[in-house]
Amino acid sequence: MPSIIEQGTREGLELLKDQQSGLDLTALTPDYEAPTFAEDRTLLGMQVVPSAERARIKLSRQKQNVETLKAQFGLATKITQTAHGLPKGEKRDKYLEGI
Repeated sequence: MPSIIEQGTREGLELLKDQQSGLDLTALTPDYEAPTFAEDRTLLGMQVVPSAERARIKLSRQKQNVETLKAQFGLATKITQTAHGLPKGEKRDKYLEGI
């Protein structure tokens, strides 16, 4: 795996290459639009969805997000353990490049 310095250098060089091809790196980025959820709707300032239902919906969304993160970190852990288990050299490099 590349070090942080190597990765930063590579990303910087890619940005410079993009700039040479016409990308304006100083351009302003658009404002982030926060997502709106159905349970957050209001009508004349009053919540349309009752508080208990809104909390239940948000809790289930948070649980789903946590499960997604656990799966992603679990996969990354397996990849790292497999890579560290392989002897340094061509076989390890080939495995990491394949991922």
